[in-house]
Amino acid sequence: DVKMTAARLGQPENVQESLYWAMMAHDIGKRMVPVTAWDLPRKPTAEEKEVTRKHPDYGLKLVEDELGGVEHPLIDLMRDVIRYHHVNMDGSGTPKGVTGDMLSKPVRLCAI
Repeated sequence: DVKMTAARLGQPENVQESLYWAMMAHDIGKRMVPVTAWDLPRKPTAEEKEVTRKHPDYGLKLVEDELGGVEHPLIDLMRDVIRYHHVNMDGSGTPKGVTGDMLSKPVRLCAI
């Protein structure tokens, strides 16, 4: 849980809460992918992986459709968490070429 991790790292309560709420929406785009894509009895094919790897893009679209005109630091953090929660520190995650050192500290914590 990102809130507990932030607490262990000595982050103030407001930071812990912001991370918690931003992280709650990180997989919202999964609702746009057929449920059968997630419950495969075998390893997914490359094409199936491509479908599931689009859920951050779908999540961003949902946020933009609902909150696009709202300016707020929590919504900005939520957008970044949705976009980058599958980044690996070495750049091997998605989106390709994004490394951990390119992320803000809060988003890096959520990607872990």
